[in-house]
Amino acid sequence: MIKNIMIDLIRTGKYLEAESILFSNHNNYDEIESLILDIAYEISEITIYSFVSYLISKKETIELHGIAANLMITPLSFLDGAYSVALYHVKRALEIDELDKLN
Repeated sequence: MIKNIMIDLIRTGKYLEAESILFSNHNNYDEIESLILDIAYEISEITIYSFVSYLISKKETIELHGIAANLMITPLSFLDGAYSVALYHVKRALEIDELDKLN
């Protein structure tokens, strides 16, 4: 199952491999978000947020910031500072949206 493979890759820091599997098996950000949130609810570890941060560092998008924010306000909300981190991602998504409108 893809979810279990992704969990193993993310937990061992094999983000490049996890990224390859994620984007080759999912066609849109809704599917990607669903899988990432599902993983986060199952493992409840900061490693899934780290993986999403890695994805953002490679290609910063509104959608990825949205996924990061959702991670912090739902499955990882128990972490200290989670809501502040979520707010950062929402603000950054809005900034990107504004920049896109200017171009």
